[in-house]
Amino acid sequence: MIYCIFDMINNMDNDIKELKEKGVTSWLIKTDNNIEKIKFDFQHLMDQCWTLTKETGCIVRNIGLDGKASWGVFKNELEQINRPSMLTSSIQAMLPKHYKVEDNDLDHNNCIFTIGTLTMKHFDKNDEMKEQHHFLIQHFRLIAMCTDNIIPFNRLMQLAYNAGQFEADRKKYDPQIVAFYDANKLGDIETYVK
Repeated sequence: MIYCIFDMINNMDNDIKELKEKGVTSWLIKTDNNIEKIKFDFQHLMDQCWTLTKETGCIVRNIGLDGKASWGVFKNELEQINRPSMLTSSIQAMLPKHYKVEDNDLDHNNCIFTIGTLTMKHFDKNDEMKEQHHFLIQHFRLIAMCTDNIIPFNRLMQLAYNAGQFEADRKKYDPQIVAFYDANKLGDIETYVK
C-alpha cells in the first residue's frame, strides 16, 4: 500500500504533464490483480491516499499489531513526498478550544485534550503514553505542531492512520467523545485540508 501511495504522488507531476499533453485524462492503476481507473485530480488522489492509510490504521489496530512499529514502515517513505497542504480554518479554530500544551513542551508530550467535562492526557504522571487517548489526541497534536498552518503530507497521512486506529477502538470511547468526533468529522480529510 505504501509504495502505491508513494509512487502515485511522487511521480504525479511528471505524469500529469505528459498525459495532459497527450490528451489522456486518467491513470490505470494495477493493484492486487485489479485495474482501477483513477482521474489524475490531485484532490482525488489525496482522498484515496487518506482512505488507504485510514483503513491500514484500522486493520493494524483490529488485528493487534504494534501501531507505532507498523507506522514506522510508512513514515520513512512518506517523509520523502513533498506535498504540503494548507490547514482549514475550522480545524485551526478548534485547537485553542480543546487542546492545551505546556509552553516549553516542543514535542507536545504533556498535552491535554478536553471535550466538555472530559479531559484526556497524552501521558500519565509516570510518563507512560495513554494509548487509547493517543489516537484522538494525535488529531490535534499533529495540527498544533504544524508551522504556518501548513501540514506536510506525511503528517496528514499520520492523521489518517490515527483516524483508522480511533475507528477500530470507537466502542471503547465515551459516547460524548464519539459524538464530538462525528459532529466535527475528524475522520474526514476535508476537515483538515483545503
